[in-house]
Amino acid sequence: QPEDSGDYSCATGEQATTAKVTVKTLPVLFKRDLENQQAEEGGSATLRCELSKPGAPVEWRKGGAVLQSGDKYKMKPRGSTAELQICNLDVGDIGDYSCVCGNLSTMASVTVNA
Repeated sequence: QPEDSGDYSCATGEQATTAKVTVKTLPVLFKRDLENQQAEEGGSATLRCELSKPGAPVEWRKGGAVLQSGDKYKMKPRGSTAELQICNLDVGDIGDYSCVCGNLSTMASVTVNA
């Protein structure tokens, strides 16, 4: 773990040695990408992806716009799964959605049947 980084010493009698240990974190990767969704107008659609690290921070976007959690969008982190629920769908919700984590992202399209 990164918190294990530091200087470690070993001493015996009058002899001592010290080593510096640096623990690098593994990058977060997408283990399962988003999948395209099709839903009925007035219903909801849920996008899910799985990350290699539980609790990794993600940002949800529609096109280039960052989405905020509220009545329309519900963002639910569940362990290593990130979930976006789009509520009360209408034709304005059609488009490409992405989940961004660091410099990586996964994208899927949402289609609404009117």
